[in-house]
Amino acid sequence: MRRTDLIAKYNNILLEKNYSPSTERVYLRHLNLYLDFISNAGLKADNLKSLTEYFRQSKERGGLSHSSLKQSLASVKLLYSKIFNISTDSRFRSVMKQPAKPPVVFTVEEVRLIINAIRNLKHKAIISLLFSCRLRVSEAVNLELKNIDIPANTVKIADAKKTKVRQLFLSENCAKVLRLYYRAYNPVKYLFNGQKGGKYSVRSIQEVFNNSVRVAGIRKKVTVYTLRHSFATHLLDNGTDIRLIQEILGHRQLSTTQIYTQISPPSIGKVKNPFDSF
Repeated sequence: MRRTDLIAKYNNILLEKNYSPSTERVYLRHLNLYLDFISNAGLKADNLKSLTEYFRQSKERGGLSHSSLKQSLASVKLLYSKIFNISTDSRFRSVMKQPAKPPVVFTVEEVRLIINAIRNLKHKAIISLLFSCRLRVSEAVNLELKNIDIPANTVKIADAKKTKVRQLFLSENCAKVLRLYYRAYNPVKYLFNGQKGGKYSVRSIQEVFNNSVRVAGIRKKVTVYTLRHSFATHLLDNGTDIRLIQEILGHRQLSTTQIYTQISPPSIGKVKNPFDSF
């Protein structure tokens, strides 16, 4: 099929799908980029190997953002499925996977400032527990009294399917705050009850966190989950083994935990060189 005929047929498909004019322009631009590539490389348009090579070289050359690469993939997938009747397989998902960026983290001093900025005892207990036990917000709001043992400084957290239970250990400082909170609020069923009973809301915790970050004078772009990232990074800085951190965080894959090695160069400097053992 000649290039002009192929583009005309492709354009008709776009019209049938009733895409917006801007989307049509984006799809046609990426189609022409792909056709230019296979023409210059002497490849066939209807060959998946050509498609693989195109995206491999696109990533190696750089110059295209992740969103542009995704637009390009959507464009050529339409070409293959509607004109060539070829299904592009799942291998292109990994090609388009956005590179993992090291998460933003708090320093130890920033965590201290955030917690000290909180005046409400209940709010202080929530943020302290989130950091001390590296909890997700959903885990904190669903935490029942029966699963926390303050005298033993332990907390039990079940996974989403309740097939696996993690036992976490409270820090002494967090346990002290929780004891004060428990005596003052006398919670029922859930560790953190809402004003009208039941569990505390996720949104309320987010608001407490955002306000404490603002009062602490921290200008980083963060979320409640940053506390969990920070805990892992502080462990790594203190020389904790990466596999132990994996277990502590409850990660299924070590690769998930290894992202913290990208943001914690001090931990590398603490490793003793074997040459110094002589």
